[in-house]
Amino acid sequence: MTKKQLADIISYILSPVNNAFYVIIIISIFFLETTNQLEFIIVFTVAFFFLCIMPVIGILIYTKKGIVDIWVSDQKIRTPFYLVAIGGYGIALVVFYLLDQHEFFVLTLAYFFVTITITLSNLKTKISSHTGGLTGPFTALLYLLGFIALPLFLILPVVIWARMQLNAHSIGQLLGGAFIGSIVTYITYGYFY
Repeated sequence: MTKKQLADIISYILSPVNNAFYVIIIISIFFLETTNQLEFIIVFTVAFFFLCIMPVIGILIYTKKGIVDIWVSDQKIRTPFYLVAIGGYGIALVVFYLLDQHEFFVLTLAYFFVTITITLSNLKTKISSHTGGLTGPFTALLYLLGFIALPLFLILPVVIWARMQLNAHSIGQLLGGAFIGSIVTYITYGYFY
């Protein structure tokens, strides 16, 4: 296996939507407050669809058509895909608010704010959604679980290495994404949790 192949595998396993899935599972297991099985299924499905599926639907369609690559490497065409994700997060926020699911409401709000910040940053430079999509959910878990979640951040250098091996970002863009993900998530949790 080449370094590039390994970097590709790491980029897929630790992609922003996969990281969303991992944090959804952890929050569902440890924090979802419902004894109603149907409500659990609804909340989990809404979280999974709007945080994991909707952000990549357009990317998958346009990748299949050969218009973009799976990582949307061209900075100039990233914004519409980010806007779809932001719209999906907005819908999920309404659903979680109506269902009184505070844990998922705040998590989705953090995704909403992080993605808006990355979208605005993308107007200047190609900020890494991989590092932002890693440190955001990990910061949420750190806030919820305490220092037991701190070792998760040891994965960040692995993602930085992988994205650099693929020539996807500069070190500044990778650290910028990590900074946005962690700081915006921390502020969101500090204010709304």
